[in-house]
Amino acid sequence: MNTFAGINTDRLKYQAQERMAQAISGDSGVLTREEIARDLAKAHPDMGPESSDFQRLVENTYLKTLKNSTKQNKNG
Repeated sequence: MNTFAGINTDRLKYQAQERMAQAISGDSGVLTREEIARDLAKAHPDMGPESSDFQRLVENTYLKTLKNSTKQNKNG
C-alpha cells in the first residue's frame, strides 16, 4: 500500500508543478512553445533542437496554434 500512496503523491506533485508552470507562463506562451518543442523533438529526432530549422519549425507551429486558438475564440 505504501507504493501506491507514493506513486499517487508523485502524480499529485507533478500535476501541481504543471499548474504552477502554466500560471507563471501566463500569456507569454513560454510553456506552450516548450511543449511544442518537446513534441517536435520526438517527431523529428534527426533535427537538432538548437538548429535554426528546428527553432523556425517550433515558432511556426506556435503561431499556427495561436491563430487556430484565436479563430476558435471568435467562433465559440
